[in-house]
This record gives sequence, structure tokens and C-alpha cells, in this order.
Amino acid sequence: LGELIDATAETDLTVVIAGDGPSRPTLEAQAEALECDVTFLGFLDREELPAFYSALDVFVFPGRLETQGLVALEANACGTPVVAAAAGALTRTVMDGETGYHYPPGETAALREAIDRTLTEQARLRDLCLRRREMISATHSLAQLRTLYDELASA
Repeated sequence: LGELIDATAETDLTVVIAGDGPSRPTLEAQAEALECDVTFLGFLDREELPAFYSALDVFVFPGRLETQGLVALEANACGTPVVAAAAGALTRTVMDGETGYHYPPGETAALREAIDRTLTEQARLRDLCLRRREMISATHSLAQLRTLYDELASA
């Protein structure tokens, strides 16, 4: 997240960070030193996440160790495009140019450029995210139905 704060320094962007952990004081100090507009919400309950994702113009996921990319899918399902490090599962979860953009991990200038590009194309990307949500929901429902039929057939 420090990378995100660095990337938004000297911009008029507001960064909203959900979640909490031991690095929060360091991130707060970094945001203050760079005079960034950063709001730390702390921990959010699962029920609060759809409203959180929906309120964002872009969801930035700078993590490099994501194994499933579930939070990116959740943000996309709420119509929010994702800017993600081109690493791990995020390379498969975020569809570059369709549901958001990738950037090379550790490259702050590239992150800033990806954020700017996403904001410029926000309406188009939001529409594509919502269309993908319908596809993922239908595919997931079919998979669940297939599993149920398989269980019934083997009973």
C-alpha cells in the first residue's frame, strides 16, 4: 500500500484504505509526510464490502502474493475497475483493458499511469465489469448445478 500512497502523491486523488494491520502507522506517517489525501477506514465487515467497492472509482490492488484474486472479482462485481500488480492470480483475474489494468510491480510511475487511464475510461470499464459479473454468476451457478446433479447421480 505504500506504493499506492507514493503513486498518488502530488495528485488531487483521494485514497481510501480498508483493512487494518501492523503497517497502518507507517502508512499513515507516509501519507502525512507526502501530504496525500488518504482515509483509513480500518476493518470492514463482509456486509459492508459491496457498498465500499461500489463507492470507489477504481480499486487498486498492489499486492504481489494474491493466490485467488477474490477481492478483485468482488470489486469488479460491484462495477469497480481494478488496477492490479501484474503478479500472481491477478494476472488472470483482472482482464487488462476490460475490467481494469495491470502495472509492473514496484513501478510507481506505471501504477499512477494505470490509475489515470482507468479513471479516464471509468464508464467503459464499469460497464464491462458489470457484464462480466453476469457471466461469472451464470458460470458459477451452472457449476454448482452440475455438482448437485453429480452428487444426486452418485447417491
